[in-house]
Amino acid sequence: MKKRVSAKAVVSVFVLAALIAALAGCGGTGTGGDLETGNTTGNIINGGHAAVKGDWVYYLNGGDDGKLYKVKVDGTGRQKLNDDISTNINVVGDWVYYSNEDDDGRVYAVKTDGSGRKMLNEEASNYIYVVGDMIYYCSGIDRGRVCSMKTDGSSRKELSNDNAIFLNVAADRIYYCSTDDNWALYTMKTDGSGRKRLTEGDGFSDIVIVGDMIYFCDYSSDGFICSMKTDGSGKQQLNDDYASYVNVSGDDIYYRNIYEGGAMYTMKTDGSGRQMLSEDPTTNFNVAADRIYYLYRKDENSQGKMFSINLDGTDKQVVE
Repeated sequence: MKKRVSAKAVVSVFVLAALIAALAGCGGTGTGGDLETGNTTGNIINGGHAAVKGDWVYYLNGGDDGKLYKVKVDGTGRQKLNDDISTNINVVGDWVYYSNEDDDGRVYAVKTDGSGRKMLNEEASNYIYVVGDMIYYCSGIDRGRVCSMKTDGSSRKELSNDNAIFLNVAADRIYYCSTDDNWALYTMKTDGSGRKRLTEGDGFSDIVIVGDMIYFCDYSSDGFICSMKTDGSGKQQLNDDYASYVNVSGDDIYYRNIYEGGAMYTMKTDGSGRQMLSEDPTTNFNVAADRIYYLYRKDENSQGKMFSINLDGTDKQVVE
């Protein structure tokens, strides 16, 4: 199974105007039901490099070694918010939450004006979701267990006792792949109760929850992209490509086609309309409004250079 790219491998310069255009109006819309959420499942699975709240874009500035910046959607008021390499960015209320890669991935928070920076926990944390006044994450020191805590860092609680990856938080439920059970798909309530294996199959990867649907790579069948309901019913195979790095935005799925040297492909969520968007060997897609940000990587152990394209594959730009 593949590894996600660390933030320190993504020290590239964002084209600020393109980022603003891509993110304007996207908001911090996730899948937390009626609660405010800090980012989307697809973005967090792919690193959480940018988020929008109101008139402001919050983003990892590759031109400044991955530090956290904000800028108004009209391009004015650019401001540096910290000196940390910041990933898993979430914005809720007046606070920005992120993994501080300069401090072993611990969760930090800083106010949206750059004041009040504080550390919230003392463990490496990945796949961070901020939903209301709660933070959910995979612990990097506790065997990857799913944990939760309050947004002030208090009331830490272990929600699972297995090694989790590809964490999604959707409405009042959590979904993840358990590497202790051959990458089977599990779900439980956000308080840790009702944990169960969702299906009899295993080999799940790159899961993205959108509404009442789960999109994922099925490595029990050569990495094909499949979909099913969040109750585990209605599984359908959507393509015949060996895929990875799945992201879903609206009615479109974006993915890396390993059969085609890692090229970027897209298709509709019903499997129709399959087409290549970029011949580049690509990973770590971040979809935001009308742009796709990705890493150009010849293999998964190499550092990547950032590019962006329109959703139809046009207007390729070096992100620097």
